[in-house]
Amino acid sequence: MKTDKNRLLQFLFGCALLLTWCPLHAQCRDMSNSVSGRVKVNGNEVIAWLNNNSGIDLYVFYTFKENGGPSHNMANAGSGPLYAGRTNGGEGGGMYTYSADTNPAEIYWYAVPKSEHDKYSCVHTW
Repeated sequence: MKTDKNRLLQFLFGCALLLTWCPLHAQCRDMSNSVSGRVKVNGNEVIAWLNNNSGIDLYVFYTFKENGGPSHNMANAGSGPLYAGRTNGGEGGGMYTYSADTNPAEIYWYAVPKSEHDKYSCVHTW
């Protein structure tokens, strides 16, 4: 799982450190390092963008930070395909929230190859 904090730092939280964030299906490779993200705060709105830096299509699960950690509120989370070399997000792309932390704002993500997600129904819970 990856996170972006106010467009400044990216952190990788590995399964060895936080077992609750490990993939539920071993068939799905963690491709989170192939995604970069950024967030922007506009008043009480947090807007995010995720970019696929790999050459393969990915499926990404994401959530915003709420109460100091990954949100469990579905209003702050989502998932979907992120195609090779493309960026998803922004207000028009539906990657925004009004109920996440704004100081500092963060987005967390977990990415797997889209082909593996389609084949094995990979899931990720925060």
